[in-house]
Amino acid sequence: MWRRSLVFLLPSKSPQGKQIFEGAPFPKLPPLLIRPDTRWKTAWDLWIAVLILYSILLVPVRVGFAWRACIFSTDWWWDVVVDLCFSLDIILTFRTALVVEVAEANTKLLIIDARTIAHRYLCGWFLIDLLSTVPVDTAVDLISYAASGSIESVCSGTAGVFKSMQVIRMLRLIRLLKLFRFLKLGAKIKVMEDMVDMNPAYFRFMKLFISV
Repeated sequence: MWRRSLVFLLPSKSPQGKQIFEGAPFPKLPPLLIRPDTRWKTAWDLWIAVLILYSILLVPVRVGFAWRACIFSTDWWWDVVVDLCFSLDIILTFRTALVVEVAEANTKLLIIDARTIAHRYLCGWFLIDLLSTVPVDTAVDLISYAASGSIESVCSGTAGVFKSMQVIRMLRLIRLLKLFRFLKLGAKIKVMEDMVDMNPAYFRFMKLFISV
């Protein structure tokens, strides 16, 4: 597995896209590329982890009890902000340098080539991030409001566009796509574990607690 990764990560056409280092300071990165070890990026990953927890706790409740936030309410706008944060995280991931551990060589590989970073993300977490971020609920509410012009009808689910029970049930199930964010939680915790000087046992306990 690692050998296949190394073949891809070390393209001969882009010598500046790779650097091997062992605890050395980060080299100067190309413009608009983000260092993954900065404080603000670590704080951002922690914020995204909190939002993931919020999503995986709230979504099953909303689906199971048919509870939804009324359009233009405080809860509705908060959900919009959450989706925007996940959308921004997708953009930042495309522009964040990667640090890959090479177990066989007992070292780390720093990837600063934008194409390599984008390719690895598109072949990895991108589809999961996209499926869990598409604001289906928000789009449905806005379409219903544009068709009916009444906030009350949208909140009660009687808007003419999506008042069919089968359509409503399908839209509720689509919300479950947000649970894919749980798969990304482990990756976020791994990033924080690498950046924060803390006993790894605490992070293992955190993962176990969140999984339960």
